[in-house]
Amino acid sequence: RIHTTLDSTLQSLAEQARNELPENTTGIDASVVSLDAATGAIRAMVGGRGFVPNEREVNMALSPRQTGSSVKVFILAAAVQAGAQANDVLDGTKPCTLPNPGNEAEPFIITDAVSRGVVTLQEHTTRSINCAFGRLSQIVGLHRVVDTIYRMAESPYLYRDQPASERLPIEPFASLATGANEMAAIDMASGIQALANEGVHHDPYYVDFIDGPDGERIHTHLDPGSQVLDRDAALATVEILKGPIY
Repeated sequence: RIHTTLDSTLQSLAEQARNELPENTTGIDASVVSLDAATGAIRAMVGGRGFVPNEREVNMALSPRQTGSSVKVFILAAAVQAGAQANDVLDGTKPCTLPNPGNEAEPFIITDAVSRGVVTLQEHTTRSINCAFGRLSQIVGLHRVVDTIYRMAESPYLYRDQPASERLPIEPFASLATGANEMAAIDMASGIQALANEGVHHDPYYVDFIDGPDGERIHTHLDPGSQVLDRDAALATVEILKGPIY
């Protein structure tokens, strides 16, 4: 008997949520991953409209794609961990030119975005200002942001020194803040789990325990977790992220 982490009620609700997406002919689909914030247990996973041989064979919950502004969560967490505060001010004026590490001849220029002047980090987060977060990632350090992503979102699907043949690495691109790197829904859920769990990360997992044919327990999932963010930094990051909700 294999006792999985999936919750049948939550799984059904997740499938209903995905099915709110109207049918379309452009190939647009949606995925859902829901984790237990305290443990990393996967409670629901929907990879798209469903498996169809030779037509729909990709589990979109595990398939990386450009993150868009969702990656700003990790930039913010890295900044707060490094000492940034909600009332710190930075410039969100567009256009902005951001140097690319190791490729100074080809900087990244943001022109098509919402502009905001010199205001607080809280307001830039609430408004999701690209130039502000592009500059913030440079201030914090692009390599530090990448390191934060790997620590917060680690799982069997995303980990440091992962072979490129298995998955392209997260790179310290100047365009990181606008979603240049690809991540999957499970990566995002895994990273947010660490924030919701006061900085303690657990790898996502599917199986709680396994009993053999004689009823003897032959496997129990054990993961004490790892502190990837200071507790105060995680709580402060969550508090700043409430801004877009209000």
